Amino acid sequence: MKRHMMSHSTGRTATACALLVLLSGQAPARRSKVSLTPQLVVVQDTYAMRKPAGDQQGTPPASAVDLRFILKNTGKKTCEVPSVGSDDCWLDLKLEGPGAVFHKHTGPAPKEHRSGSPVKLTHSGIKPYEIRIRDLRTGNRFLDHWYWTKPGTYTLTVNYTMNGKVYKTAPVTLQVTEPSEAALKCLDMLESNRPADQAKGIETARKMKCRDYVQLMDILRSEGKKELADKITPPVGSPGFLDLFSSRPAKKYYQPLDKADGPYQLHFYGKNEVTLRDAQLATEYYKVGTIYFYGTPCSPEALEYFLMRFRGLGSIYFWKTPFSREELELLIKHDPGIQRLSVDVSELPLADLKRFSELSGLKGLSLDASQGGYVTKELYDALQPVRSLIKSYNLKILKTIDYGVTKKPLARGPITTEAEWEALWKQQGKPAPDVDFKTCLVLIDQKDSNDPNRKNVSAVYSGGEYGLSISTTLIGFQPSGEFKTTCYVVPCLEDAGAT
Repeated sequence: MKRHMMSHSTGRTATACALLVLLSGQAPARRSKVSLTPQLVVVQDTYAMRKPAGDQQGTPPASAVDLRFILKNTGKKTCEVPSVGSDDCWLDLKLEGPGAVFHKHTGPAPKEHRSGSPVKLTHSGIKPYEIRIRDLRTGNRFLDHWYWTKPGTYTLTVNYTMNGKVYKTAPVTLQVTEPSEAALKCLDMLESNRPADQAKGIETARKMKCRDYVQLMDILRSEGKKELADKITPPVGSPGFLDLFSSRPAKKYYQPLDKADGPYQLHFYGKNEVTLRDAQLATEYYKVGTIYFYGTPCSPEALEYFLMRFRGLGSIYFWKTPFSREELELLIKHDPGIQRLSVDVSELPLADLKRFSELSGLKGLSLDASQGGYVTKELYDALQPVRSLIKSYNLKILKTIDYGVTKKPLARGPITTEAEWEALWKQQGKPAPDVDFKTCLVLIDQKDSNDPNRKNVSAVYSGGEYGLSISTTLIGFQPSGEFKTTCYVVPCLEDAGAT
């Protein structure tokens, strides 16, 4: 039969194809269909412009924006796409609004072919291709551009063209406003011909309120005045940069690490919510590896901005700041590779706790701030899927009992049964106080009767063992040979009788 079919094949291609089918016993495998999903994310939605762009000499530059174009491979297999900026792949922008103007490049175009390097897109949208859009340049080689000429509401559409196929995104809305009086005054000083005025303008810019500063940067970027923008960019650790937020009730500042080029630790203090604008300003010029919120709430828009801006963000600490389901959803959605996470889960439904395991890069989860620093039995049971990520748990001291003075030190191990408890008190000739050993256990601490030092005692459960964490002052004294004994009743996280 093979000979019969091959003899009727015509041409080398048909013969080779028929031979492949007969020898393999099945038809050639079909290529899996590539499924690409584009998304346009607005990082900054409001911009300031000083004057109509048409009043400037020559063709105005592309209006400055801050957006993210995200391309996900939602198929089942990893694929490659050409990088944006090559002749096979580019972004097409369309701006609509009261003062939208399109400028078509009329000069000579480069003749050489630009292939670009391939970008690998993992399957199921795990690792998307992200492009930061900083201005409204558009088309092949970004030679054409858009700009706005008056304040108002604008609609922007960004389409992704690859090998002749167009992937469309949903349009987004941008607002263009007039700048504040403070931003305009600072601009006048910066553009002065007098060095003294310029120096005063730089100093003023570094001490402006967040809103005014962002407007100032919007105008300088939109008008192509990069040198001026670079001059007012505060250097790391400079007093001017620390003063940038001094006019706000919520104090915010940077604490740089060892390397001069980052990453840096970003600290937020105070009760004022961290807004999207705060996040944009604080992260515009520096790479951040760790973010701390010290009792400072963070808006969902600001948190999403941090997660989108910093892939590979090392740690986020929410200290005394309740962690919500919405924030957890954002972490899972973007999954920027966070390795350590400290959260207060007192307002998070217990059923959601297991979802921390969906964070692929998470190596350590801390609940030191949860419910005033204490982990209950109910919370501990709900954490079962992610216990391997948690090194220790703080326990609430339910009751403190004065045992009295002893001549010899007692064993420090936990007392987990009623029989052990009664035997201990029998040595003192006293009845044992009531303790429910079905849900609790007892930890013991002793100090010399002459010891004048003050102690701060907390109970912990770590590595399957219960213990006391004690900090003390360091005042010298003459030992007496007698010991004051204190018993601490704490909740038992494991089943009754387990230690």
